[in-house]
Amino acid sequence: MKKLLAASAIAAAGLAATGVSFAAAAPAPMMGVANPWYVGIGVNYPATMTDKIQDSDGDQLKLNTRGVGGNIFVGYRVNNYFGTELGLSMLGTDKYKFTAADGTSTNNALKLQDQWNVHFVGNAYLPVTDWFEPYAFAGVGYISSEARVGNNSLIKETDNGFGLIYGAGLQFNINQFGIRVNYTR
Repeated sequence: MKKLLAASAIAAAGLAATGVSFAAAAPAPMMGVANPWYVGIGVNYPATMTDKIQDSDGDQLKLNTRGVGGNIFVGYRVNNYFGTELGLSMLGTDKYKFTAADGTSTNNALKLQDQWNVHFVGNAYLPVTDWFEPYAFAGVGYISSEARVGNNSLIKETDNGFGLIYGAGLQFNINQFGIRVNYTR
């Protein structure tokens, strides 16, 4: 059970900064941003590390449904290239089907639920145009997750703790709004 919970926890690396230089172009100045504060909301669809876990006896757990979650965040752009962000993400409920080596199976044998994290990250942006900028981020997060075994949920275990968080994404700026797609690990 601990291995399965650890596999669904947030892991990670350090702060990544991206830079580009062109032979004929002078470097852009590190100007401030007109309105540095921003807030946002989002939808999460978790990419689980593994869809199937099998032990040496031939028993296996297979992910059969993934939960959809959401997030809220607030951030501050120090300049066009760097910023910080504080957020809360709800990760939804993942349900696993258990299949024994003899072929018998049980739906919803394991549920990972009440999965959430609070994170603080540093963002590094690469403003390609006024409307498009890839970015990378890294920081620290606190995650909590609850695992329930069996349809009657008699056995439950809560796993929580701090970890590193990192990822990358694309941001599309439309007037004073932004749309972004990212991958977080």
